Order: sequence, then structure tokens, then C-alpha cells
Amino acid sequence: MSSTTTYLFDSNGECVHEWQADLPPGTAAYLLDDGTLLRAADSGSPNLAGTGAGGLVEAYAWDGSLLWSVTYDDETHRSHHDLEPLPNGNVLLTAWELIPAQQALAAGRDPLLLDSGELWPDEIVEVTPGGD
Repeated sequence: MSSTTTYLFDSNGECVHEWQADLPPGTAAYLLDDGTLLRAADSGSPNLAGTGAGGLVEAYAWDGSLLWSVTYDDETHRSHHDLEPLPNGNVLLTAWELIPAQQALAAGRDPLLLDSGELWPDEIVEVTPGGD
């Protein structure tokens, strides 16, 4: 079982703040200039359940209230590993995109490299706090 708490430590290793969430964290968290915690989270989805899979990005206010949450996780896409806050308030996500074997082969993929019958290359997507 994973913890659902994100901790902020100072340079002396002292915990100075924590945020409680409903879901376990992903592999990235950022403290924004206004005190907002921006974090990846594990949606728990069965879609491409590989190492580092997340599927969700959340923003929490300093007081611990959830400001917004965006899911990027379905049968053909899933965010993973990292995210990057943008100056306009949007967020860049690293994600996997499903390419069916037939499409990958038509694009020139070596059939010997399609052992699972599909390809999951990386993509970078920009999402808004509203999920667009």
C-alpha cells in the first residue's frame, strides 16, 4: 500500500508541510511560487499499468484543499513519470500513446519489435486545469 501524503522538507531535512490526497502519488511533484502543490498521481487504472504510470495530475492549495484534478488515462493514452507547469497555468505531461500493431507495421516498425502486438511510444501533451 502506498502513502497518499506528499511531504515538503526544508534543507535541514525537517518536514515543514504536508498534503493529504485520496490517491497515491505518481513520480513527480512541484511546489509552485504561490504555494500550490502540483503533483502526478496514480489513477489506479488498468490501462498500461507499467512502471511510472500515473494517469492523473492534481493541484492542491497550501491549506490542503484540492484545486483541480485532470485525468489523462484511457484505452489509448496514459500519462507517466513527469509533468511540467507552464507560465500560463497549463501543464505539460509525458504520456504513452497506443499505436496498434497494424498501424505501427504500416509506418515501418520492425515486426520483431512488436512482441506485445502493440506499440506505446511517448508523447507530450498540454492540458489545462479544466482538462482541455
